[in-house]
Amino acid sequence: MSDGVSFERILEDIQRSITNSLTESDGIKRIHLTDRQDLRNISKEFNVTAAVTKHQNDLFSVKIWVEEMRALGNDNPVLYVKFQHEEDPVFKKDDFVLVLMTQFQREMYLQFGNDIVCIDGTHGLNAYDFHLYSLVIIDEFGNGVPVAFCFSNLKSTLVYRKFFESIKMQVGGVTPRVFMSDSETAFYNAWESIMGAVEFKLLCLWHVFKNWMENSNKITNNHKRELIKKVLRTLCYETDPEKFEICLENFVIELQNDQDTLSFYTYFKKEWYSIRKEWAICYRKYIGISTNMVLESLHKQIKYHYLLGLTCKRLDKSIHALMRLTNRDVFKRLIKLHRGKPSGKMRCISKSHENSTTVKDEHISLITNNLWSVVSSSKKDFAYEVTKINNACPEDLCSLKCKPCNICIHMYVCTCLDSIIRLNMCKHIHAVCRVSSSPVNSSEVENSPVSAVSDSFENLLDVENENLSPSETDFHAAVLMEEKGKRLPLIPINNTENMKPQILSKLHSVIEMCRTIETFPSENEDTRVINRMVDNLMTKLGSYVPNSLKSFVSYNKENTDMRKKISPQTYFVSTQKKKKKLKGVMPCATNPHASEIIRALHDRDSMAMNISDSFDHTYI
Repeated sequence: MSDGVSFERILEDIQRSITNSLTESDGIKRIHLTDRQDLRNISKEFNVTAAVTKHQNDLFSVKIWVEEMRALGNDNPVLYVKFQHEEDPVFKKDDFVLVLMTQFQREMYLQFGNDIVCIDGTHGLNAYDFHLYSLVIIDEFGNGVPVAFCFSNLKSTLVYRKFFESIKMQVGGVTPRVFMSDSETAFYNAWESIMGAVEFKLLCLWHVFKNWMENSNKITNNHKRELIKKVLRTLCYETDPEKFEICLENFVIELQNDQDTLSFYTYFKKEWYSIRKEWAICYRKYIGISTNMVLESLHKQIKYHYLLGLTCKRLDKSIHALMRLTNRDVFKRLIKLHRGKPSGKMRCISKSHENSTTVKDEHISLITNNLWSVVSSSKKDFAYEVTKINNACPEDLCSLKCKPCNICIHMYVCTCLDSIIRLNMCKHIHAVCRVSSSPVNSSEVENSPVSAVSDSFENLLDVENENLSPSETDFHAAVLMEEKGKRLPLIPINNTENMKPQILSKLHSVIEMCRTIETFPSENEDTRVINRMVDNLMTKLGSYVPNSLKSFVSYNKENTDMRKKISPQTYFVSTQKKKKKLKGVMPCATNPHASEIIRALHDRDSMAMNISDSFDHTYI
């Protein structure tokens, strides 16, 4: 237990030591009857969890931990603490506030805190109803990184101000471009009073839709309730500001004139009409974030990964989980920087590049020098516009690039929702780059990761392969590059004579050497490298085999569909009938329905098609 072995693993090992027959003659002892309570008693008696639980009293345990952190000097993660039963000029005697920020989190905030900042709270991390507030920034990989935590029993501007004051004393006045929170206004009011105003103050769309759903019961008519949900979601995703304002105004008038929706009109007019710029997509285009899912994911990770999904009653254990998470973030970032592990944003870019092949070249037309029109794949009468906004990336260390297209995320924008909401390089952008591709700048190639890897192997090839011919050196370099996940084109041999006799002679030599070796080690890096080199050699030779003979070549992997040799596997399947629609989710109107909604709201005098799931017919 002192080494961190879980109770479950200890119990499993004890139970495996028992023989199949459970009789007294088999030597069953007291240790074989151990349960979780016994392990807890042992842990308590010998103080096994001293690194986490420093005292039986949770209050004293946290105080001891705080004193240990203060002894670290500049590495002290405790920015501010006010314990209960202590007098304070700002807080009451029963209030508790603890603000945490590690050295790594300070550096991350100083580096990325001027772009996007998100804040939200969660509960259930202790038995005292202390809330955990987390401040998260978005790094260059598009991932959320927590930069500060605050435990408190309060939910008011007072504690938020102290939270932000403590951060400002450590990092200075770093003002972000975007501030996102839930529908609670106290977060931004406290931020603005301490850090200053931001360019975009946004609400999390998930919380907005949730609030609308909870108040939709103010609409008495069920059919109208479902229709208004679709209208609200359609309005939220309208990208034209002028059309949005006209449609919203007409929508509010319709709510006011209908007796069934009058109560919802009062709620919507009071709570959401005046702050429409904080939730409407048309006023938050190309920002790159629409929800606080990075915070929801963070809180889920804390509860279910570090606290194993169990009810945590002690505050010291929750603090220890946060410190473990922060330490893990350091190494996760090191892995991304040094190993090049792709982030979720990079996977989206790669997926969009693959999907761009569905866009036909004839559907792309050049309007001006930096403006293209791309016909929609789903609606042939509609076209998106792709605009080139930068000839080169304005960021010094941009990691969100598409290497085949030789562009980054800051160079093009599109009028599709994938680009407007997520700031992703959509398939339309990749298709435009494919059609209007230009020769790659030599300086960019020299600074590319592939060239950097090629340079790093240059000395290795000079030292380890002095006796190799140029063609062998190039082949060995290609294999090494493939080991690193890169592909290096082979340099053609500057020799016009027939190389077949030389190749056959070398292959015979290789076969003779293999025959002299009795056995190859099964788990050996050299064996795996040799195997890959032989596979590449066979694939390369297979490209020279005539087409009429390729069907007889068993080793040509490019012409062998391995899936045909695999028999279908059986899986567990559910026999329950799935529900088509989940309750509590804002319904999304289909494209034809959404177009009719916008057209009807934009021009109230025109007749629009009424499409409803409640009827079997369509009425004009």
